[in-house]
Amino acid sequence: MEKVTPVWDIDWPKKLVLSKLHEALGFNNCAPNDIAIGGAAVSPQTIKYFLSLDIKILEMISSTEVGGMIQLTNNSGPGNFRIGKVGKAYNDQMECKLINHDSSGAGELLTRGRSTCMGYLNNKEKTLEAIDEDGWLHSGDLCRKNEEDFYTVVGRIKEILITAGGENVAPTNIEDQVKMALPDVVSNVIVIGDKRKYLTSLITLKVKVDPKTLEPTENLEQQAIDWISSMGGGQPETVCELLASEKWSKVEEAIESGFEKANEKAVSNVAKVKKWRILPKELSVSGGELGPSLKLKRFHVAEMYKHIIEEMYSE
Repeated sequence: MEKVTPVWDIDWPKKLVLSKLHEALGFNNCAPNDIAIGGAAVSPQTIKYFLSLDIKILEMISSTEVGGMIQLTNNSGPGNFRIGKVGKAYNDQMECKLINHDSSGAGELLTRGRSTCMGYLNNKEKTLEAIDEDGWLHSGDLCRKNEEDFYTVVGRIKEILITAGGENVAPTNIEDQVKMALPDVVSNVIVIGDKRKYLTSLITLKVKVDPKTLEPTENLEQQAIDWISSMGGGQPETVCELLASEKWSKVEEAIESGFEKANEKAVSNVAKVKKWRILPKELSVSGGELGPSLKLKRFHVAEMYKHIIEEMYSE
């Protein structure tokens, strides 16, 4: 009798475990388990977590002015997806280009195609401001393109910080670098520096969310507590307890090291953060720091914590 070698189903973990997770999350009808997102930045850690569940989150840029059509998109096909990128131009139906490049290679994203709107109803001034005579829609998004033609969102032109020396600085990329350098403890980063001699930053630490109200609490996440403990800062339960602790200096040194690591990737000396402070509470929609889509209200936050900012620049 011929010996038959058993062939194991390599998809058994997906069928046995992951399929149940997909169903519990409501993603079991998504094919092929790909989800397109946009509107706000997402951390690489979040993308990697969902990848571990066999769910690919495709970051993209889109807008109402192009009929909601994807301007740039990652693709689920092999080799067409990059974490931290918003993909390539959408095949032949949408033209994309960057203009007014800065020293780091970032420029404003312009798109043109059949889906681009004709203008804003009864608003000729805004139409001429957004769409030029050649039909290019000026998105207001600052992007950078790499050698593979993948685009990265650097920030919004309206959010560009102009320092006292006249240098233009995109804060979003700097904020992402800080969060990547301190992934276990830092939740939000707000870079300050408009009309200032150097950059400073406000940060918030990771705290638990009330399951009923979905509002952030004062209690630190266990992940943050473990990191603080590993740095010799004890096991504080709240942000205020940490700041008042005798061991705070050790944690402060560790966070400072994270900023130094992020500064090593700065595109210039001007883009380095010189000072930072921890905010007493997490950012939230109800608190007014975030919009409905969780976008940071940068200038509103700067006004709310003006006293902390002025303290950093007065030292």
